Amino acid sequence: MLRAIIVDDERWICKLIEKIIDWDEIGIVLVGQAEDGNSALKLIRAEKPDIVITDIRMPGIDGLEIIKKTRDMGFNTFFVIISGFKHFEYAHRAMQYGVEDYLLKPIKKTELTNILVKISKKLTDRQKRENEEIQLKNDLAHSHNRLREQFFKKLFFDASPVDDLG
Repeated sequence: MLRAIIVDDERWICKLIEKIIDWDEIGIVLVGQAEDGNSALKLIRAEKPDIVITDIRMPGIDGLEIIKKTRDMGFNTFFVIISGFKHFEYAHRAMQYGVEDYLLKPIKKTELTNILVKISKKLTDRQKRENEEIQLKNDLAHSHNRLREQFFKKLFFDASPVDDLG
C-alpha cells in the first residue's frame, strides 16, 4: 500500500483531511500528520511517504521548503499543496518543485480524492515499470552468463584442430 502524510499548521485541517478521504478505498495508508515544517521533515525521513499533502504557508519551514528539502534528501515523493492563497507566485514555485497539484482551501473531498487516485495510479505504474526493468536486467544477466558458459564450452571442448595457417 502507498503511504501518505498530512502537514498543516492548523490541526483541524489535518483531522478534516484524515476524515474526508476513504484511505482504504484508494489504497493509501495515512502514516502520520505534522503541524510544522520541522516535524514534517522528521516524519518524512522516518516514514518515507509516497505522498505528502502539505499547506504552503506555515511558521518556520513552509511547504515549499519542505518540498525542496525532501527532494534534496533524494526522496521521489509526490506532493499535493493545499493553500488558502491564490497567489500565482506560490503556485509557480510549487510547479517548479514538481508538485502534483495545488488545491485551494476549502478542500473538496472529490477533488482531493481524484488527485490521490491519479497519484496512486502513477505510483503503481512507476513501480510496475521498475519491476519490469529489474526483471529485464536479471534476464539479461542470466542470458549473458549462459552465453559466456556456452562460448567457453564450445571453445575448449568442441574445438576442432586448427590447420596450420603457414
